Amino acid sequence: MRMRLLLPFILIFPFAGFGQTMQGTIKPGSQPRTIDVYLKPSASFSQKDEAMTLVLAIPATVGPAPTMGTTGVQQNGIGAVAGVSGLQPDFLVNNLGSTQRELVVSTQSISGASYYIYTFIFAGTAPANHEWVANTEQHIFSIQFNGCVSNCNPSNELLVNLPNGGVAGNAYWYFQPNTLGDITNYSASFYANSQSTTPVNGGDPAGLSTVGLAALVSLPIKLSSFTVNASGCSSRLSWQVAYDVEGAFFSVERSRDGGSFSEISRIMVAPNLKSYSFIDNSSPQGRSYYRLRLVDKDGQFSYSVLNKVDLNCLTKDNTLIYPTFTTGMVNIKLSTNFTNATIRVLNASGQELAREQSNNNNRSVNLTGKPNGLYILQVISKGSNPENFKVTLHQ
Repeated sequence: MRMRLLLPFILIFPFAGFGQTMQGTIKPGSQPRTIDVYLKPSASFSQKDEAMTLVLAIPATVGPAPTMGTTGVQQNGIGAVAGVSGLQPDFLVNNLGSTQRELVVSTQSISGASYYIYTFIFAGTAPANHEWVANTEQHIFSIQFNGCVSNCNPSNELLVNLPNGGVAGNAYWYFQPNTLGDITNYSASFYANSQSTTPVNGGDPAGLSTVGLAALVSLPIKLSSFTVNASGCSSRLSWQVAYDVEGAFFSVERSRDGGSFSEISRIMVAPNLKSYSFIDNSSPQGRSYYRLRLVDKDGQFSYSVLNKVDLNCLTKDNTLIYPTFTTGMVNIKLSTNFTNATIRVLNASGQELAREQSNNNNRSVNLTGKPNGLYILQVISKGSNPENFKVTLHQ
């Protein structure tokens, strides 16, 4: 029979003669859909981490549903937890030295609401001591939930101790360092922080204890500027936020008619960053319209002003010419195998007016001073057929 990580019941009671106790709390993580778990001891000590049970409760309104049951014993460490589909936990930070981990997923009602219960069971003595400082919290875990498609706000998640371990019998809060044994603070398992709710502490293993995240208070995303400019045959979008925000992301949307928009990219909000840019290399020729959808962490969103851009360039396989309607200067961008190409400037009658040859991939031809009208730029490369591009000069 496979050995389970669940500890003998006798270890649940604290050893006498030691002054240490351990409490826990949660905070919102810096990444989307992430919960950070902190521990705080009542006294300083140095011990090897050995056993811990951590229980996170996620409302069953979040989708998709996770795989129920156990993942089996796995190595403790960073990364997504194998054996769970749907709503999958991913350890972005793991500062617990225990060598093994098992996850058991179940469902249970808490205060009349249905939750997915994620019970993380850690065991195996750590190879090195963990240094703890009295009444000083340490960041132990950052757990992100992958695969979420609906109701993904982590502020509704709870750190819990279920009465008698809940329906599965293992969903309780527990901490044990090597040789000290169980130092769980059962009378006050969880403590409050500036980003949490006031804990509900059940007082013993048979009572319900919970702590959640305080409601997010964030400023909506507001822009101080938003511009769109042509950059060769691409569109360059630049924008600045008016102040530091707790937003989630910017959705870049494009339209050909200014009415029907579709998302072409998503830019995540970065802490303390106020200036953003995006280059649309797939922007179609002619006129395009752009806007930003500004999405906050709570799912609220607003739109930026509408901006338009006109692209005026030609491309054929390996060559890019822009602008094609010019007051003088025309840019030519060649692919690597066209480095030695010759560029001829012909008038509408086919008469050669100029010739340019170099070893550069980026060239330019200056038509300033020539008569207004239609010109042909001919790109000639050895082993390839000549490519002709029409350019209109209007000074």
